[in-house]
Amino acid sequence: MAVNPRKLDFTNVKEGGGQFRKTRQVAGDYRGQITKVAEVAKKGDKDKKMWLFTIKVGSGIYPLYCGFGPDELWKLRNLFVAAGKNVPRKMLNTDPNLIVGKTIGVTLEDDEYDNKKQSSIAATFPTSELSGEDDDSDDEDDSEEDEDDEDDEEDDEEEEPPSPPKKDKKKKKKSKVSDDELEELDIEDI
Repeated sequence: MAVNPRKLDFTNVKEGGGQFRKTRQVAGDYRGQITKVAEVAKKGDKDKKMWLFTIKVGSGIYPLYCGFGPDELWKLRNLFVAAGKNVPRKMLNTDPNLIVGKTIGVTLEDDEYDNKKQSSIAATFPTSELSGEDDDSDDEDDSEEDEDDEDDEEDDEEEEPPSPPKKDKKKKKKSKVSDDELEELDIEDI
């Protein structure tokens, strides 16, 4: 049975749909690269815009949608930090093009779409944490074993853990900035 041709208007059709290859990879942490960014409308609400980042991880190409709402900006901030950009807790003029081409760490998790398994990006982080996680976990395991053997190395361990809390305290101090103290900065200036 033949299908009749139709006249279709492709004038306003945006690129999409087939631009991603959500190749299924073993869930875990990988090195990825931000290859492009586009401003797109949220599904179901054309008035709400967001940035769509394309991230290449191995043979897969994955989308990362970042909205601009107060409860969504954490994802965008994490992406900029992963790309090596300092993002202070202030009002900023933010250019997403600054991070295109940057290498980042990503966590892939299993997902399913139309009964097909695929991977999706669950988190982004600096690439320094890729090797750092393995090294740190090995060091912690070794130090726990050494802890049983020698008391001297317990003292070394006590010196290392205080570092992360100091970083957390700094973050808390930065987050106590009032709205009056906020200034508008370009992220390029940082």
